[in-house]
Amino acid sequence: MERAPRASYRVAMIALVVITYTAPMDRVEAVADAHRAYLKRLKGEGKVLSSGPFAPRTGGAVLLSIAREEDASAIVAEDPYHLEGVARHEVHLWAPGFGAELLPRARPLDGKTAIVTGASSGIGEATARALAREGARVAVVARRKDRLDALVASIGAQGGLALAIAADVSRDADVGVMIDATVSAFGRLDVLVNNAGVMLLAPVAEAREEDWRRMVELNLLGAMVASKAALPHMKRIGGGHIVTVASVAARVANPSAAAYAATKFGIAAFCESLRREVYKDKIRVTVIEPGLVATELGEHITHPGMKASVAERAAAMTPLAAEDVAAAITYAVTQPAHVNVNEILVRPTDQER
Repeated sequence: MERAPRASYRVAMIALVVITYTAPMDRVEAVADAHRAYLKRLKGEGKVLSSGPFAPRTGGAVLLSIAREEDASAIVAEDPYHLEGVARHEVHLWAPGFGAELLPRARPLDGKTAIVTGASSGIGEATARALAREGARVAVVARRKDRLDALVASIGAQGGLALAIAADVSRDADVGVMIDATVSAFGRLDVLVNNAGVMLLAPVAEAREEDWRRMVELNLLGAMVASKAALPHMKRIGGGHIVTVASVAARVANPSAAAYAATKFGIAAFCESLRREVYKDKIRVTVIEPGLVATELGEHITHPGMKASVAERAAAMTPLAAEDVAAAITYAVTQPAHVNVNEILVRPTDQER
C-alpha cells in the first residue's frame, strides 16, 4: 500500500521590528519615507512577504512576515539609516502556532529616556546598564569620556542605546549641556539619576576647605541644579522621575564625616521638599541611601588616616556591590506610575551603622 505523499508547509516567521529614530525631528519625515521605500524593495527581493503600517513621526513598530529567520538580520544590516546611526532597530521573532514565542516581555522603560550622572564607574555605570536592560535610552554623564565611550559601546552590543556626554555636573553650564544634548538626541527626558559625588572625609580640625567646597558643589548643588533643569522637560511630557543617590550619611553623622554628612543630609532634605512641590505634576522623587559600597569613592579621600580607615572598614565586611544599588534604583523607577518610592536605605548585612 502506497503511503500518501506528505504535505509540505512553508512556515512564515513574524518579525517585530521596533524602530527608534536618533535623527533630528526635521529629518524624521525624510527617514520615514526612505524606510517605506526600503521595505518595498525588500518585498521585491522576497525577503519580506508582507508588512504592516509604518508609524511616520517618532518611530514605531512594524510587523513583517518573513520566510526565513536569517532575513531578519538582513533587514537591519542592509538599512543605510541603521548604518549611519540615524535609526536604531530591534528585531524580535515569533513563529505563530508552534508555541515558540520569541517576542520579549514588554520592558517597563521602553520608549523612555534616562540620564545617569557619575556613570564612568561604580554605581553610575551599573545603573546605566540596568536601565538600558529595562528598555531605557540612556545618556551617560561623567568627566572621563573614554570610559563613557566604552560603556556606550558595551550597552550597544547588548541591544541598548546610550549616549556619552562628557560633563562636570558641579558646573552649571555643563548641566545645561547635559540636559540639552539628551533631549536633542532622544526627544524627551523621563528619568534623572543624580549619582555623581565625592566623599572627602577628614576630622573638622584637619579638613581642607577646598574638599568641603568640592563636596558641596558636586554632592549638593550639582544635584539641585540638575533636578531644576530637568523639571521643564518632565512637565512637558506629563511626568518623570528624579532619583538622587545620597548615603547612609544622610541619616547618621559620623565623626570625621561632618562636611560629607552635611551634603547628604542637605540633598535628602532638598529631595523631600522637591517631592512636595512636584507631585501634582506626576513627577516622582526618590532618595537612595546606600551603606558601604565597593566602588572608587574611597580612593579620592585626601586625608591619609581616613583613607586607611575606610579601607580597613571595607575589608572587615562584605560591602554592597554597585549592582546592588543599581537594582534598588531600577526597582524605584519601574514601579507603576501611581507608586512613588520616596526612600530606599540599603546597607550591607555586616554594617552596623
